Amino acid sequence: MNIEITGRHIEITPPIREHVQKRVNKFTKLVGGECDFHFVLTVEKHRQIAEGVLNTRHGTFTATEESKDLYASIGTVVEKLEKQIRRFKDRRKDIARGTGKEELHERLLHHSITDLGSPAVLAENPQVVELALNPRPMAVDEAILELRELGGSFVVFYNAQSEQINVLYRRSDGNFGLIRP
Repeated sequence: MNIEITGRHIEITPPIREHVQKRVNKFTKLVGGECDFHFVLTVEKHRQIAEGVLNTRHGTFTATEESKDLYASIGTVVEKLEKQIRRFKDRRKDIARGTGKEELHERLLHHSITDLGSPAVLAENPQVVELALNPRPMAVDEAILELRELGGSFVVFYNAQSEQINVLYRRSDGNFGLIRP
């Protein structure tokens, strides 16, 4: 595991470096392979900001936290990254078992395409195919990860920060768009 620590407006002292390394070492077992960890610590007046980026062979995981205590920010970032990795691994297990959302999306797409019939029937008698969703709470970053993992065109989710239903979609230029009410 490669650990890189960058300080902005702060000198990275040996105790800070040891604290970060101690907290990050558990990712080797969790990820199960080679990974690169980049930590950026920033100090701005009364704000202590910690940003963590974990690059693995499965993808990139990022987290940011801001507080008055640098060590608390570091701990929270590590917890957020750990949560993202555990969620990612659980989704991979679900897909491997055949219980994942990808299988559900495929069935729904196949069902809606076969039910609609020929284009002539569509023009005369359009049908509306309803899809009942139970969006789960997540951050926008998590929705992007889910959209990339499942390879769909959109994700409907309950934004934990704004406490509203949002839609994240893949744009034709390769970027993502977010629809908020």
